[in-house]
Amino acid sequence: MKFEDIFNGRGLLKILLIVITILLWMFFYGASRVSLRLLVIFDIPSIINTFLTVNFLMFIILFPLTSTIIIAMSAKGNKWINLIHIFSGVVIGFILSMFFYGISSKGFLLFALFFIISNLLVSLLTFSKYSSEKNPKIFSIASYAGSKMALLLTISLFIITILLIQPAQESYAKDMEAGIVNMFVGDDISNWLGASYDISKASSKATLDYITASDEYLEMMKVNDQSVQNFTTFIDSFKEGVSKKTTPEDLKAAFPNLNTPDIKDKVLLMIRSIPVIVIIEHYFALFFAFAIASISQIYFSIAFGLLGLLYVYLFFILFSIGNDNQVAENKQSE
Repeated sequence: MKFEDIFNGRGLLKILLIVITILLWMFFYGASRVSLRLLVIFDIPSIINTFLTVNFLMFIILFPLTSTIIIAMSAKGNKWINLIHIFSGVVIGFILSMFFYGISSKGFLLFALFFIISNLLVSLLTFSKYSSEKNPKIFSIASYAGSKMALLLTISLFIITILLIQPAQESYAKDMEAGIVNMFVGDDISNWLGASYDISKASSKATLDYITASDEYLEMMKVNDQSVQNFTTFIDSFKEGVSKKTTPEDLKAAFPNLNTPDIKDKVLLMIRSIPVIVIIEHYFALFFAFAIASISQIYFSIAFGLLGLLYVYLFFILFSIGNDNQVAENKQSE
């Protein structure tokens, strides 16, 4: 392989297309302000305001472009030259993204590394698949390569999320718990506590109903003894009390410092004592990585299974025209 064979006009065009597409979707990704912590703290309004935007929509539409270009260019030609083009284009694209958009976080660097590896592997798989078929169909090749790309990117995000979360797992878990409390409780804890209080009273009432309906209790009420009568009167008044609906005034009387940070901390401690939450807290990195990977798999399957097929077909035609022209030029020169 000569330098001129690698970085000729067609080669530079492929590299340029890869660079441009990376710059495009990285721009919209940065503009959408998506972050791992935003998902962790479960801030639903902020998540909605981030994901339901034109910037994020453009990001998810443009993201498959780079990989579909790589799939289209990998079907034909010299596979080693293709790998050099892919590596050069992706590396330059991410370096320019760091320079233009100021993105240089650990997560970005990890994603760039796994993105490069994934695309190089898919390039080899695409070339092998195309070469092994006697009558290769571009849509079949695109579907095969797209599914492999979706799988590799999903695995990559799973690993990256664990690597980012694991070192500060306890801190992220606490942020998630605080986010859940804030989502359900917010600044006014009375609604949440009122529901809990009503559930507790309903349970107490069910127990008292069972006791007062028993034969033993009914026999006690017939006993002409002051102590026994005091006890049955107490049970009846207690039953009447738990039968009443809890009012905001009742809560304020029972909990005068209801919306203080101390009360919210107690609610948080109570949530952390729930067995399921305890398990999630201990394995938060694994649970969160699985959630991210599951959602991403759905998106990648759609992006590379539907939109990606169209992209691959268009770029395959473009590169095929370039290859045919090059072959004709070589024959003329001979």
